[in-house]
Amino acid sequence: MKILESSRLKINDITELIKSWLYTTYNQTAQVFSSSSPFGHILTVINEYFQLLILYLEDIAVEANISTAVKKRSILGHARVSGHNPSRGVSANGTINLYTKTNFSNDNSISYVIIPDKTSLICANNSRRYFLSIGNNTNSVKININTREFTIIKIVQGEIETKTFSATGEKLQSFVILSKGQIENSLVWVTVNGEKFSNIDSIWDMQTDQKSCIIKTGISGGVDLYFGNGDFGYIPKIGETIQVTYVKTDGYNGNIFSKESVYFKFLDSGYDERGNTVDLNEIFNIEIDKPIIMGADEEPLELTKFIAPKTSRAFVLANPENYIHLLSKFGFSYIDASIKDDNGDYIPDDNIVQLLLIPDIKKRMLIEKASIFIFILYLY
Repeated sequence: MKILESSRLKINDITELIKSWLYTTYNQTAQVFSSSSPFGHILTVINEYFQLLILYLEDIAVEANISTAVKKRSILGHARVSGHNPSRGVSANGTINLYTKTNFSNDNSISYVIIPDKTSLICANNSRRYFLSIGNNTNSVKININTREFTIIKIVQGEIETKTFSATGEKLQSFVILSKGQIENSLVWVTVNGEKFSNIDSIWDMQTDQKSCIIKTGISGGVDLYFGNGDFGYIPKIGETIQVTYVKTDGYNGNIFSKESVYFKFLDSGYDERGNTVDLNEIFNIEIDKPIIMGADEEPLELTKFIAPKTSRAFVLANPENYIHLLSKFGFSYIDASIKDDNGDYIPDDNIVQLLLIPDIKKRMLIEKASIFIFILYLY
């Protein structure tokens, strides 16, 4: 007897057909094969398992292709295999002016104030964290508070966090660094027993026992950290302390386009020439010198799906797809690269690639107080 009908292949239809066959074959009522009966219960469980199996197979078919994948982990995994490292959030940055307040009462008769590198601030306008990036050999700046001269210091949006691991002594050690926010794309520093390690793109670029590591956007979020195998890169010895310091950024939301009516407050203290701590908020006024801009969110998954298959395995601009992959990170609304001329014929010179780039104007405009300001990115 034919139990199933080709026109009824839905799981619920199949179940009802099986029940109907049982009723007819064994000449029993529906109560005998209800869900409360042993056989009916078994049939219900098999039904549920079958649905889960079909769902699992469908998920495999969808997630196995980067073009159809929808899960973030799947898309980032495909990107990793292709050699593409998806961009994480980028911190906004600019410069501020520090100068001594006119009403500051110098009761302790101090002459200088020392501000350490990465001193934290908070902006009262958006309640977001920032820090000073001094970047000189002393990792601090010394300011004479007895003058009204401006001191210009670079400021970066984000909050600094640190994670510590213990080395295992194995080859190709790897660690996952997770954070509740976005980990900045380039502001990640790694030290082993206090010695700074450089960031290298590929293990094949490492020299023997070179003190370097690989930092990639994590498949499960955050960043993934890899060390070498001795022949290529240094192997951290068992028990050595691995410290990863990174910036947790707010991306685009950390931008401050205006220079007026922006208020900052220091969260950390400074030091006077005697080594005593001082409240920087009592001493200095803070004004924005250059707008704190260029902050951006992490690379959208749709963009990752588009450009990951075009990644150059050799990290060179070898063909039009490689140009599209590189330029897609710069906010153009349309990108086309071709080695053919307007007539569709191949260009005789292999070194020429024609590019058509249309900028995304919406990303370059800010509407504020019924005015439109266009900020032009320039190199200096």
